[in-house]
Amino acid sequence: PDHCAGGLMTDTTFSPGRPTLTKLSRQIPYFETPLWLGRKHAYCVVIPVINEGERIVSLLARMAALSINQRADIIIVDGGSSDGSLAQDMLMVTGVRGLLVKTSPGKLSAQLRCAYAFALDQGYEGIVTIDGNDKDDPQAIPHFIEALKQGVDFVQASRFLTGGVAENTPKSRDIAIRFIHAPMLSMASGFDWTDTTQG
Repeated sequence: PDHCAGGLMTDTTFSPGRPTLTKLSRQIPYFETPLWLGRKHAYCVVIPVINEGERIVSLLARMAALSINQRADIIIVDGGSSDGSLAQDMLMVTGVRGLLVKTSPGKLSAQLRCAYAFALDQGYEGIVTIDGNDKDDPQAIPHFIEALKQGVDFVQASRFLTGGVAENTPKSRDIAIRFIHAPMLSMASGFDWTDTTQG
């Protein structure tokens, strides 16, 4: 299996009369690639999962019905599932081109760092992320890809804008996002965020 080295590497260049330049590389957790069929499209869909059971199976079936794999490569990044929901034959039947398995410590952010580094190293022009818990609507994926093709740098869904939908989200979480998290992040970043925890 392939591994991606974690850790911090530095490259220091010194020239008399010039400041020292230090370039830091990406810090990427270790992961294995038990399934990789190669890059087929310019864009990929990254799906982080851990013990999603039937939810990931349902999401992949919905994506297959929408022929998402004809627009983008589907890459799953597993955080250490033990529920048997990621059988390679099922993944391949539903159009998945890659399965990465994180082997280092860390949770969701570590999974995403593995997947994003892998996607960048494969030369993808854009990445769409959707949760593996089957709460997000895969019908939105082509719209995200189209926005990326038009040159948009960053696209994020929002449950709180016109047309947005919050499925199975506890009311307390909705309130915390709308009235605490999004306003705080908006103040800190200078950008008007409406939904800071949506893919």
